Amino acid sequence: MVRRTLFLLVLCGGSLAHADRVITVPRGGKIPFGVVRGEYMFEPSRPGSFDAFLGVGLTTFVDAEIETRQLENQSRFTSLDLNFNVNAPLAGLAPGISVGVLDVADQSPDGRRGYLAISVQDSGGSGPFGGIAPTETTFGFMLGRESHAFVGVSLPLNERFRLLAEADGTKLSGGAEFRTENGPYFRLVFRQEQTLLSVGSTVRF
Repeated sequence: MVRRTLFLLVLCGGSLAHADRVITVPRGGKIPFGVVRGEYMFEPSRPGSFDAFLGVGLTTFVDAEIETRQLENQSRFTSLDLNFNVNAPLAGLAPGISVGVLDVADQSPDGRRGYLAISVQDSGGSGPFGGIAPTETTFGFMLGRESHAFVGVSLPLNERFRLLAEADGTKLSGGAEFRTENGPYFRLVFRQEQTLLSVGSTVRF
């Protein structure tokens, strides 16, 4: 009950922060200190499946995110991810660099993984779409039961709408994100044979 109440409060908050994930892969950034972010992703054709995220910026360098996933005909699990942001991305100047651990308690089917993520942004406003926000490209690798590289791209078309794509080492995902002016954001994601919808938002405390 407490978790559900907190999640609803998050969804009612304003959109204050860029996600520390592209879609699911880590990026070289973090949830800002004093910000809580929630996101709920689901597959309309399979109402019993969902992926819920609740993250918080713990310090100016560290954030944490709890993920609860339920897939059809599989057991539900909850995992904890920890992220240390070495440097935030500076458009046209310096990449963002993050290191961390996914599934610290080793509860998910993929198990505990360490990762390094590097995100590079262009100068913004100078790309083919002349967008206000910069285009961001993320690449990195994970080390765990199965080690692999990953890559992701965030391409803003304007200040509210962006295209997303990623390859996490096992599957490709692509989609779009729409951010309201002072409310939640919405995502449509295509992943192999799946079509996923998500809603999320952030709130400062």
